[in-house]
Amino acid sequence: LTTLRDEPEKQGIDLRTRLLEFHARYYSANVMRLVLLGRESLDDLQALAIRFFAAIENKAVDPPQHPKDPFTPAELGKRLDVVPVKESRSIELSWLLPSIRDKYRTSPQSILSHLLGHEGPGSILSLLKARGWANGLSAGPSDAQEAFCIFSVSVDCTDEGIANSEGVISVVYQYLARLKAEGVQPWVFEECRDIAAMNFRFKSKSKPMQYTTAIATNMQALPADLTLAGYALFFDFSIEDINALSSALTPENMLVTVVSKACEGTTDQEEQWYGTKYKLADLSAELQTQWRHPEAIDPMLQLPAKNAFIPTDFALRSPPATGPMAEPALIHRDDQLLVWFKHDNTFSKPKANFLAQLQTPAVNDSPEAMAKTMLYMDMVDEELNEYAYAADIAGLHFQVSAIREGVELLVFGYNHKLINLLTRVVETLASPALSLPVFNRIKERKIKGLRNLSYSQPYQQAMRNQVLCQESPRWSVEDRLAALEEVSLEDLRYFGPQVLRRALLEVLVHGNATPAEALAGAQVVASTIASARPFQGHACGAMRVRVVEFPLGPEGCVYRRQALNPAEKNSAIEVTFQISDQDPPGGFDVSARLQLLMHLVKEPCFNELRTKEQLGYIVFSGIVASVGRVLNARFIVQSEVMDPKGLDDRIEAFLVFFRDFLETMSDEEFATNRQAVVDRHLEKPKNLNEETNEIWPEIQLGRYEFGWLPKRAEVVKTLSKADILAFFDQYIGVEAAQRRKLSVQIFGSIFPLPDQGAIQAGDAEVLEDPAVFKASHPLLPLPPIPALRTVSLASDVQAAAADAGGTSSSDKPPVAPGEDDAPGDAKSSDN
Repeated sequence: LTTLRDEPEKQGIDLRTRLLEFHARYYSANVMRLVLLGRESLDDLQALAIRFFAAIENKAVDPPQHPKDPFTPAELGKRLDVVPVKESRSIELSWLLPSIRDKYRTSPQSILSHLLGHEGPGSILSLLKARGWANGLSAGPSDAQEAFCIFSVSVDCTDEGIANSEGVISVVYQYLARLKAEGVQPWVFEECRDIAAMNFRFKSKSKPMQYTTAIATNMQALPADLTLAGYALFFDFSIEDINALSSALTPENMLVTVVSKACEGTTDQEEQWYGTKYKLADLSAELQTQWRHPEAIDPMLQLPAKNAFIPTDFALRSPPATGPMAEPALIHRDDQLLVWFKHDNTFSKPKANFLAQLQTPAVNDSPEAMAKTMLYMDMVDEELNEYAYAADIAGLHFQVSAIREGVELLVFGYNHKLINLLTRVVETLASPALSLPVFNRIKERKIKGLRNLSYSQPYQQAMRNQVLCQESPRWSVEDRLAALEEVSLEDLRYFGPQVLRRALLEVLVHGNATPAEALAGAQVVASTIASARPFQGHACGAMRVRVVEFPLGPEGCVYRRQALNPAEKNSAIEVTFQISDQDPPGGFDVSARLQLLMHLVKEPCFNELRTKEQLGYIVFSGIVASVGRVLNARFIVQSEVMDPKGLDDRIEAFLVFFRDFLETMSDEEFATNRQAVVDRHLEKPKNLNEETNEIWPEIQLGRYEFGWLPKRAEVVKTLSKADILAFFDQYIGVEAAQRRKLSVQIFGSIFPLPDQGAIQAGDAEVLEDPAVFKASHPLLPLPPIPALRTVSLASDVQAAAADAGGTSSSDKPPVAPGEDDAPGDAKSSDN
């Protein structure tokens, strides 16, 4: 309140009066822009605009402007050293430039961003990585106002990079010297122009709110004929505009900001509000001269080569001979490989998504395995970065990551050259170079990333600990960090091939592709990665991640931890109610009831706990799904005014209030809320990725309930208030017969963490050690895996399968992992 109340009062300023004066002066039609988006006709939309907005007065005011020079000369040609709270290491170069708002036809800032921020061979980042100084880099205008622009190059550094900060800056200026000597060739602009035109032509639909906001913003700065294109297109090549901008990137016009723990002990000032320690000093004339006129340019620094990944084939593939596809079809199956395919018959874009899951539970069977998997994936990603950067610019992307039960590989974007990128990614995944300098840099980055989790907000720590208590196996941050610190390069060289060789591969190809292309891509992965038969049946099921069944009872169990950051004042709680009953295959009774219940909970929960009781800014309620289709109702509160035990009491009091609230709710209000849930379920995907994101989890979870949203919507339609009250009384209410509660409590510095003796007998079961808790409680059974049948979509599928040595026979008996388990075997063995 110092700036909002105390300081204004000292100066005799009535802040509310000033705000009202500002509103009265500038709330004017001439400085507003309006965008209406809807299914109505243009005439109807225009009528709505006139009806609701015509009364806004046009006061013919000029909008307020930022000052022309946000930096004074005394603040440029400087170095600012900052001590962060987290393990953060960065060097940012910021230059004050003239406004670029009128340069929308030539976009010189975009050309400079493209060149300085490039990550391919010859780039600034490539050289900095080779020297072990950086992990990442970005470049571009960070603030473009009417009167000025700030252009920045930000480098994510290693410890060695911080120690050589002057060398890092020198590399940037050497690249600028190279750029000045060689000049920007017209083909660079033409390449950027062509990619931008391609992306605009095939742009997917975005969310209405995002789209209308972007258009309204464009209307403030651009002529009417460019309102829809905005800044997305390039029109005219102007070497003069590019040179004018690049010539202003000089040391005397620059502010250098160095953020690192290494600055500790060298600062001489402290920021007023957050207590951040810093030092501001002049850049020496000698340094400025060295940077302005480099004595030599490192030969590794080169301007980008022409992009070989720019697609030229935008032809749309015909649907399979069987016709348009409503759901994915399983087009190939054997002991090693399952291939799902869905042709895009909705969005008509020359794009495809290739998703592969390599199921190999060994990646998560110990903290060491998890640490090695994370490092291995990061090493693969790093090795591919320079090669794949050109593809990324051209709208074709990849991602490799560790997941709960294996490795996930994604390649997505324009389909023309997708197979080229996929092949390179898979080859690297199977046999990365694993050099020692890269290993050391990636390991250091990963360790610091895990350490930074100590500074995450308490509610985020509660969420991580909730999963730690519920899933088996699951490893704490401390365990993962300890394991990571011991991993060597030799460990990684042995681990990678071993962990992948028994992978069961499941693939989805969705978009502009044929069944034969889908199978060919899947065989690229299968033939390169796996070399041994995957584990089957009991062996595979025994290695899968499972969910621990919480004990029955009104108090449930509690897991209490001190916030990892000793300076953190906030406390937090996550209360989870486990719904141990699961929907059978094809059923939606449980999930439909929980969806509607938590929709009804959301508004009163926020209103009571945040608005009325003011427990804290973060109040959240919703659903969290664990592995094996286990659903949970969750309540999260973060607070500086109450300890977690008190927060638990307030959540329990809210549940009592909510039951009365729901019981007295009118039938009309209940029906309105029910319809809102139905409408959300029936909302159509707006682009290919959204549709893929509905399909892929069904494959990952082994559920294969494609098209489940409208099916569950039909169940929601039938639910009555009595149904929801009965569900609440069965699973969540204080006296619920099936109440299984976990309260994860994170204590901030204001409230001491109570010891076990402070908890009275008969209260909640206290978890001292999640591992002991999980070992002493039963695991919920894995859901049954449905029988699967391959489908023949066209004759070319069989031909491609035969060429690859596989089969797509539709009468082949299903052999799914765990399918030969007898009903109840998993449950009895777990008990």
